[in-house]
Amino acid sequence: MPPKVGNDGRLYYNYNVGLRVVMKENNEGWHFEIKNATYLSCTEYYTCARNGELMPAQLSANRVRFLLSVCGQEVIAAGEARELPLLPEEVENFYSDKIEYYDKQLAKMVNCKAYGEARTKINALACKIGTYEALEKPGVEELKKEYAEIENSANEILIKAGVDVSIFNMQRCPDCNEHGFDKYGSICACAYAKAEEIKDFNAKIRLKARKYQN
Repeated sequence: MPPKVGNDGRLYYNYNVGLRVVMKENNEGWHFEIKNATYLSCTEYYTCARNGELMPAQLSANRVRFLLSVCGQEVIAAGEARELPLLPEEVENFYSDKIEYYDKQLAKMVNCKAYGEARTKINALACKIGTYEALEKPGVEELKKEYAEIENSANEILIKAGVDVSIFNMQRCPDCNEHGFDKYGSICACAYAKAEEIKDFNAKIRLKARKYQN
């Protein structure tokens, strides 16, 4: 059973925590209540109670739907919607977009002829500075000043070409290298730290898709 998409585009459990329903089964009335909700292995699970006593096992969303459709009589408390935790597919979408953006900026940089020419000068100067320092020749400071000027000029060339130069200077996560998952395939700590940003990113995609569907 797929998660519920809220009006804000975020993902929610299909059933609210605190939902209370009057049920009827074999001519016997009883109260059903959802006490808690968890998400495990792409499945929603609910801790439920019957007449105030916890049921022995959690119920999946499909099982809750079946019970309510067969036995549900009257909703006496709607409960509160609860948002799903950060999902792997949301992380994948977010970081795939970042990687795609990086690749586009890199392609712009590589295809910028003027920047390539400036980079050639920069590399040549770097070698020259290294040689001068090794041989303790005078003029190193002047070469370094020239190097900095050409470096700044190269950045200006990229900016005029529409390249987002900041993306090449960002600090990368040592655990996932900005891919969102660690070496064990689990969501990286850096992704959890950006959970709200990642959820908002995916919410905008869902809302945009909903707009076109309508």
